[in-house]
Amino acid sequence: MKEEKEKYAEFLNYDHKKSVRLGLYASHWNEGDHIVMFIPALRLSSYGKTLKEAEYMMWEIVVEAFFNDLFDMKKTDALNTLYNLGWKQNKIFSKKLNHSEAYVDESGILQEFNLPKGTKIRQEFVTQA
Repeated sequence: MKEEKEKYAEFLNYDHKKSVRLGLYASHWNEGDHIVMFIPALRLSSYGKTLKEAEYMMWEIVVEAFFNDLFDMKKTDALNTLYNLGWKQNKIFSKKLNHSEAYVDESGILQEFNLPKGTKIRQEFVTQA
């Protein structure tokens, strides 16, 4: 489910070896003949000739493989991987993790990328169960 850009808190409900429910910002932009998609909070990227193809690659291949890899780890190693990406455990709900880093500044510039000036970046908040 995609929602219009407002300020949403990114979250992961992570139940090790069982399930993940998430709410994350995903950015995408044109680069040559491709659409590049990037999820800053997980440092994951994908691309495709169309936005639909880039989204499919991201959610059905890249994100799924990322969480399958976490499920294959010991729980402490999986959580350390998430902590190293900037995630923090919620003090009240132990299976919920929160992320608070901003990746797109007020000018719409995606941090950590050296994109050509004028590159239009679109950002959406995406939830998945």
